[in-house]
Amino acid sequence: MTVERPVAEQTSTSFSVWQQSMVDKKRQDRPSHELVGRQQQFLKAANGSSSLLADYLIGRLNIEEEALAQAPALDGVTSDEMNKTPLIWEQHVGSQLSGILPIQAISSPWWYICHAAWLRGGVFPDPPNSTFKARVGQETLEKPADRTSFKEKQTLDTATRNLLRGLGGLPHIRHVKAVATDPPIARAHWRYRLGAEAAANAPPESGLTAESCHELLHRSSWVQFIDRSQMKYSAVLAPKALAAVCAIAAHDPKGIREYHLQAVARRCLQAHPDLINWQALTQVPEEPETPRAKPPSRKTAKKRGKKRSRRR
Repeated sequence: MTVERPVAEQTSTSFSVWQQSMVDKKRQDRPSHELVGRQQQFLKAANGSSSLLADYLIGRLNIEEEALAQAPALDGVTSDEMNKTPLIWEQHVGSQLSGILPIQAISSPWWYICHAAWLRGGVFPDPPNSTFKARVGQETLEKPADRTSFKEKQTLDTATRNLLRGLGGLPHIRHVKAVATDPPIARAHWRYRLGAEAAANAPPESGLTAESCHELLHRSSWVQFIDRSQMKYSAVLAPKALAAVCAIAAHDPKGIREYHLQAVARRCLQAHPDLINWQALTQVPEEPETPRAKPPSRKTAKKRGKKRSRRR
C-alpha cells in the first residue's frame, strides 16, 4: 500500500532549493551580496502586504491552485495570539485543524502551502510582518545589498529566519521535529492533537481529559518534550504511554519533565504499554535530587578573595 505524498514533488523540490538559498546553516559575519538581496526581496513582500507574501511563496514554491484549495479553513488570528499562543487560542485553532493527517502535520512544505492560502484569505493582520516577527525598516529593505552595514545584514538575517520558522519551519537547519515547535499554528495543532490522543487512551478513572492534557503540554517545556520524545524516549509517543506521562506529571507545577518521560519509557522497555497495568504504568517516580555544587578549589577561592579586596 502506497501512502500519498502530502505535497507535490515539484513543490517539495522547489521548497528545499529555495530554503537553502535563503539562510546559511551558520550565521555569517559577511554574507554574500546575493544572499542579502534575496532576503531583502523576501522581506519586502512580508512588510508590504499579505497578498504580496502569498504571491511570493506561491511563485517560489511552485504551489498549484489545487493545493491551495485543499488547505483547511482557519479563522482570523491576531499578532498577539501568534506571538503569545494562549491556551484558549490553541484550543480553538486545534479544533479547527483536527482533520489534518499526521503525514501532513509533519511536513514543513505542507505548512507553507497552508500559510500561503491563509495569507491570501486574509487570516493574518495585513501586513503580516509583526505577526511573524519580520518587521524591517524600509531604508534597510531598499538599500543596495553591497552597501548594507553589518548591523543591517544581521537584522535582515534574523527577520528572515523568524519568518521562515513562523511559516513552517527550517528543516534543513533545525531538523524535521522543529515543525512541531517553531510555527505557532503547527505547534498549537500538535499540542491539541497529542492532548486528545493521550486522553482518549487513558481509563475513565484517570480523570484525564483532552483539555487537561493539552493544558499540561502547554505549560511544559514544549521544545524539550519534543526533543526528548523524538531522540531519547520515543516509546512515550505510544498513545497509552503518553497518557501515563500526563497522569504522572498532572500535578507538577513545571509540567512534564525529563524524569517523567524516562520512567514511562523504562517501563515500556519491559512490555508494550497496552500490556502493562495502568497503576504500574503510572506509578509516580521519585524526583531526582539536584546535584550539589562543588565547593571552589583553594586556587579559585584565592582569586575570588583578591577580586573582592580590589573592589573595596
